[in-house]
Amino acid sequence: MTMLQLVRSDLRGSWRVWLGAFVVCLTAALAASVPGTLVATGIHTSGIRGLALFSIAGTVLAFTVVAVLVVLTSVMGLTVSLLRRTYALWQIVGVTPRAVTVAVLVQLIVVAVSGAVVGAVAGGLVAPAVVQRLLQDATGLETLRVSDSLTAVAVVAILTVGVALVGGLGAARRAGRTPAVLVLRDASAGRRRRPVRRAVTALLLLALAAQMLTTLPTSLDSGAAQAVLIGPVLVATVAVLGRIVSTPVLHSWTAMVPGRFVAFWLAQATVRWSVARSDGALAALLVAIGLPAALVAGQQTVGTVLGGATARSGGTLLILGGPVLLAAVGAAAISFMASRDREREQALLSQVGGTPALQVIVAVFEGLVLVLTAFLLAVLAVAVTVTAEWALLVGAHPQARPVWAIGTLLSGAAITGPLMVAATLFPMLSVRRRSTHARSR
Repeated sequence: MTMLQLVRSDLRGSWRVWLGAFVVCLTAALAASVPGTLVATGIHTSGIRGLALFSIAGTVLAFTVVAVLVVLTSVMGLTVSLLRRTYALWQIVGVTPRAVTVAVLVQLIVVAVSGAVVGAVAGGLVAPAVVQRLLQDATGLETLRVSDSLTAVAVVAILTVGVALVGGLGAARRAGRTPAVLVLRDASAGRRRRPVRRAVTALLLLALAAQMLTTLPTSLDSGAAQAVLIGPVLVATVAVLGRIVSTPVLHSWTAMVPGRFVAFWLAQATVRWSVARSDGALAALLVAIGLPAALVAGQQTVGTVLGGATARSGGTLLILGGPVLLAAVGAAAISFMASRDREREQALLSQVGGTPALQVIVAVFEGLVLVLTAFLLAVLAVAVTVTAEWALLVGAHPQARPVWAIGTLLSGAAITGPLMVAATLFPMLSVRRRSTHARSR
């Protein structure tokens, strides 16, 4: 069997896993089309309005990059992790480790290019009209004519593919380096993240947040623009730390649930065991819930000193619509992709006497556990942001007060909750349907 036949056969056989990666790449390109459209319009707009467009594009791009890096990296890494057993079998039948790595990269390229091209083309068609509508809330830009650009479409597609490959490159290398016997003995081998890399990245993000915080009081005269970014940087920090932060939070709040709720504790154990799946979903959910809340909380906390009006809904949607959509879709895709793991979990529950009703309840609780844990992590990030900003401002400005953006946090959880429950239920119901059909034949 040639390399291309091997790649094609695995893409067909593992289509549920690769479909999740495809959808996320598509959504990432769609989200990136908004800053791409703003930049393309700014190039053709002179004067102050052109500079304003570049400023808005920079802010949108910053949030989009955070979401794309967190979600796409998690999804592409998870894609390879879920298929490690397949790659181990390849090695057993004679495929060399280097060939495994190349095959994985070819698969990533095929899926990423397909998703990015479809998403970028769709973004090129939709983004100009969306940006045109949302700019109606921006003072001085109401009459601006938004431009579409084939160059922007191409750049968005290329950048999306690049980020997808960066996100999957390390996992592809690990797939080739891991001994086949080790993977076959322990399917979770190699799914652990490298704590040193996480710690270094988190420290760099914390240093950036600290630098922006220290300059916050002296930047009030110019509008304290960094207040918009401090919270999202801290949200990204928590997402990077992953299980280092999420595990204590998960243990703390689930410890309050009585032990007689068997379905809940089975769901909690599933979240703890499925490291790759849970970490990716939590990171995506944290971005979806925490990103808008961190922006609104920081903006409104500084607004109590400046006395300025908060951002209009159109401006907020322009900045956050794409990243939040990507994060929500990514969280659902991560849960959907792991149907093979869910099949084993369901078989285990059946072996120990779990009824079909119990399996449904466990799947529902798994989605809720993930959403509530991400919600609490977002609350933590927002609380640190608001407290730090208020503490720095209140000395010179007694009128400063913390704004917690509870409504935005609850709205994020309310939107992502049903999506995650559906994403955990659908693969489980699909497995049950296939099993029932097989027994009836």
